[in-house]
Amino acid sequence: MKWHMRFNLLDIAKIVHGSFIGDSGRIVTGLSIDSRKIEKDEIFVAIKGERFNGEDFVEQAMEKGASGAIVSKEFNRKVKNIIIVKDTVEALGRLAKYYRSIFRNLKVIGITGSTGKTTTKEMIYYALRNSYKVVRNEKSYNNFIGVPLTIFSIAPQTEILISEIGTNHPDEIDKLTDIVRPHIAIVTSIGPSHLEFFGTVRNVAIEKSDILKYLPPDGVAILNRDMPYFNEIIEAYPVNYIMTVSTKNKKSDFYAEINYMDFERNEITINGKYQLILHPGGMGTVYGALFSLAVAKILNVPIEVALRGLNEFHGVNMRKEVVEFDRYRILNDAYNANPDSMRDFLITLRPYREDVLLVLGDMFELGEYAEFYHREVGRLVKELGFRKLITIGEMSHYTSLEAGDLDINLHLESVDDVVNTIEDMPEDKLFIAIKASRAMQLEKIIEKLRRQ
Repeated sequence: MKWHMRFNLLDIAKIVHGSFIGDSGRIVTGLSIDSRKIEKDEIFVAIKGERFNGEDFVEQAMEKGASGAIVSKEFNRKVKNIIIVKDTVEALGRLAKYYRSIFRNLKVIGITGSTGKTTTKEMIYYALRNSYKVVRNEKSYNNFIGVPLTIFSIAPQTEILISEIGTNHPDEIDKLTDIVRPHIAIVTSIGPSHLEFFGTVRNVAIEKSDILKYLPPDGVAILNRDMPYFNEIIEAYPVNYIMTVSTKNKKSDFYAEINYMDFERNEITINGKYQLILHPGGMGTVYGALFSLAVAKILNVPIEVALRGLNEFHGVNMRKEVVEFDRYRILNDAYNANPDSMRDFLITLRPYREDVLLVLGDMFELGEYAEFYHREVGRLVKELGFRKLITIGEMSHYTSLEAGDLDINLHLESVDDVVNTIEDMPEDKLFIAIKASRAMQLEKIIEKLRRQ
């Protein structure tokens, strides 16, 4: 990843608070965390992951022309031009914070929330892209590696940076926001996500609201008025400028009335006068549109231009993505799941409740509340009138139990069992809707059905 300015190794050592061994004047023109993709004169940051240790590939990076490497104190190979730090991920963040500070005319939008971050980020991008040169994070790169890598993609011509800011442990929003330093901070939602680590929804609200901590005096907070603990967040962070969005309170700056909703589309009226059809359906795109229009107003984008951009948005990969082949029509929402997003998923499918086959997997990181929320999903399946359900995963067994007597209600042990069961169904056409947490990898069901 090439930068748009040049450093030397000694400069970088100072920025990341590291000690240096080698040729301090060696020029650095970019950065990589992947030794396979590193280019000449880039610096290699050796990240230790769950399945690999980047320090095993330092020599390989040097052989490909790397100017140097950032390594931990445990690194014990005899290699020149290395910067030694306590934590290479922390060093990556320090370097990103410095790089971001160089672009003084850049406007930065930070987005956090229990649900809706990626959809909101993409919709804001579409609303702004016809008016500004915009960089946003790829996919859901919103952690201590993804956020810095997004920042390093800023170029001199970049006018707007949009960065998701994620968390699953306390204090992560604080640390990431300190790197990003947004001018516009968005909290999309507060809900029961990552309760294994936060304990309560109130603690989730405390964590998410930390995105407001580093707003400059002229910064703007855009908040979802419908989310729990809204008033407490306002009181805890007396930001100078606040805008609100809502589907319930007409006094908000941007208010949406929902005229129709299913998984494919929403038909909404904004502020009583702007008609908009959104794809795909669900509350995520409704709120995404509201946040996008609020940002557009702050950045002086004409609402007609922003609305035209939102009309061009048609969803995010593996989030209510429709896949069709052979006799299957599959709604793929296998990217992630928590109780709120699962509820939204089911509500958007209600018009198809007689025909759709639900394939639901576990929602992770719910800790002691896992059984309660998986049972709640089962109750909702029953209340909304769905007739066909397959569950997979340890906790989704409770979803199946709670759903009760349906035309089909099966709890299966593996993706292969799900695929075999679906293949044995006699219907000429099947409509299947899939959702679970990312680690369940239920998109493999689609891949295996394609290959059969």
